[in-house]
Amino acid sequence: MNLNKYYRSLTLFVSVFCFFIASAQMEIQKGIEGKTFYDSARTEVHEAYEYKLRYTMIINPKTGHAEPLGDPEELKNGVYIRYRKDGTMYCSGYFRNDVKCGEWKFMDATGKVTIREENFGGECVIKE
Repeated sequence: MNLNKYYRSLTLFVSVFCFFIASAQMEIQKGIEGKTFYDSARTEVHEAYEYKLRYTMIINPKTGHAEPLGDPEELKNGVYIRYRKDGTMYCSGYFRNDVKCGEWKFMDATGKVTIREENFGGECVIKE
C-alpha cells in the first residue's frame, strides 16, 4: 500500500518536473498595430503602440513539437503615442516589455513639449 502511494507521488513529481523542463516562450514583434479608441465606432484613436505577442509553449515529449498553451500575452514593446480626444498628441515614448523606457515627451494642445521624463528602471536596464 505504501509502495503504491510512493509511486503515485513519484509520478506526479516527474510529470510536474517534465512540464517545467519542456516549456518555452516565443515572442512575435508587431508594428504600430496596437490601438485603443475613445469611441465604439473606432474612429477616434486614444493610443497607438508597437507590441509583441508572448506565447507560452509546451513541448510534446512524444512528437517534439511545440504547442501553444493558452492565449498569447500582449506586451507594449516599442513606440507609444497617446492622443487627446481632440486628436492632438498628448505624449510619446517607448516601452520595453510593458515598462516605460527612455525619454518620454508630454505636449500641450499646441504641440509644445511641456514635460520630459526619463525612465531607466526595471526591464529597461540592459544587462550584459
